[in-house]
Amino acid sequence: ANTAAGSYYLLYVADPANLVAESNEANNVNYQYITVTAPFTGTIVPATGSASITTCSAAIYDNGGTGPYANSSSGSLTINPATANALVSLSFTAFGMEAGPDYLAVYDGPSTNATLLATYTGYSIPPTIVASNTNTSGALTLKFVSDGSVTGIGFVANANCVQRLATLPQQTAGYDVQVLPNPVAGGNALRVQLSGAGQPGAATLTLHNSLGQLVASRALTLASGRLNATELSTAGLATGVYVLRVSGTNLNVVRRVVVE
Repeated sequence: ANTAAGSYYLLYVADPANLVAESNEANNVNYQYITVTAPFTGTIVPATGSASITTCSAAIYDNGGTGPYANSSSGSLTINPATANALVSLSFTAFGMEAGPDYLAVYDGPSTNATLLATYTGYSIPPTIVASNTNTSGALTLKFVSDGSVTGIGFVANANCVQRLATLPQQTAGYDVQVLPNPVAGGNALRVQLSGAGQPGAATLTLHNSLGQLVASRALTLASGRLNATELSTAGLATGVYVLRVSGTNLNVVRRVVVE
């Protein structure tokens, strides 16, 4: 029970005190290679029925945990944010299931009666998914379904909490605002573009993490009738969901950005 996770040799020794005389004393030792795994600490979507957790940091698994999932599954898990006024986000690290009959559905709220955000099946890792800003509970509900034959590795996803976007009116100062690519691969540049016949002046770009901490900022001088563009580096940023704000005179644009 107190053995640390890792790889070990299990040694078998016969007559260790050499009390019995044998014609061959060299065959009294044998060994077996074993692996001790750490206790499972994740949260599973149950095979049947429903469950709920309240957290801002948890590893979510299908009903098989670290092994294959069960046939004939139909269970749901609601993930509520542990931080007030926050939204739950899910970032997948593994995904593999029979394409079609077996699937994971994600709902934007505290039950499967909420709006369906997405359904995933097959072997491609889904993008990060976040509860919508209009979701007053901030919760996501996962429903995992499998048919009666063929299973797979299932899925693993990290559940976290992110800031709810400000509810101030979005103002663009007459510009068309684009943030791309989004999602952005970690280490690559995030490009922000403002184009069109907008109001000239100074703008400020800020990027905050899920804790509300400022991780990057950039100033930009805007001119009407041209492409105004700048880039924010994502080097050194952890994977997850960030909030980008573009502010200035008659300019208040807030976008959610995913770093993968």
